[in-house]
Amino acid sequence: MNTQYMEKKLEQIREKIFEIITNQFSNVVVQTNYKAYIDKFYNSNNIGFAEISNTIFPKLDNAIFIASSQYNKQDLIVEVSVNGKNQGIDIKNLLDELEKEKIYVCMEQESPFYKLLRLNENLDFSEVPERDLNNPHMTTKKTCCERLIVEKINWLHTFYQVKKLELTDADKRLSEIYVEAEKEKLSGLIHLYTKFEPCLYCYGTLIEIKDKNPELQLKVYHRYVRDEHDRIMTMAEDMIARFDSEIVELFKTVLGNLIPSGLTPEQEKEFVIHQLVNYSPQ
Repeated sequence: MNTQYMEKKLEQIREKIFEIITNQFSNVVVQTNYKAYIDKFYNSNNIGFAEISNTIFPKLDNAIFIASSQYNKQDLIVEVSVNGKNQGIDIKNLLDELEKEKIYVCMEQESPFYKLLRLNENLDFSEVPERDLNNPHMTTKKTCCERLIVEKINWLHTFYQVKKLELTDADKRLSEIYVEAEKEKLSGLIHLYTKFEPCLYCYGTLIEIKDKNPELQLKVYHRYVRDEHDRIMTMAEDMIARFDSEIVELFKTVLGNLIPSGLTPEQEKEFVIHQLVNYSPQ
């Protein structure tokens, strides 16, 4: 496989999702809202997906895992813009239909399998201290596309392992089964693609996965090398995504007459991001 193939595959996934939306939801408004969500998902600053094959569980074999730098929280109510109007939509039914086709939208897990790692003074990866986990920089690293994808794969692998052990070890308590299931190693082949190259924190996680799962083949691809401009753009978009209309209103106040009149809410967001990225103090 190569980067060009992975990019083409990413667009094929979008087409497949749109097909599922059209076939499974008869309401035109629902279709429009869901497609707007997927469009915004794909237009995030970074997007990634993984294909997994040759696993021990048929329900995971040939599954697709997809993640976005914008929609990465566990919220099932997301905001989209349709015809220039922002509205919250419930995506639970959409996620359910996608999972029937083995397409998994990856979001932040409440109890992650992998700790956030950074390089220490000896250039070894070590766990980020608890006191640093909630600062804004670390918060964005916890929801990188690569991390969201491998966490979801691990979660599903453990889930199916629990189901298997419940049938074979019926006398054990569920807590014991979970402990045993989490010890089971991942196997098979994972091709993981992201728009931008993995950051150092994701690299640490991916290396840890390979070390802990010797039977797993993990291939990683990316399209772009992230430069400083891209990094600032990511931070600006993350701020917009987290605070949404509130931060736009704040910057409208700060920027005053600099914001052109007659813009849609989406255009106002884009203008604010542009001003943040290109701001240069005098």
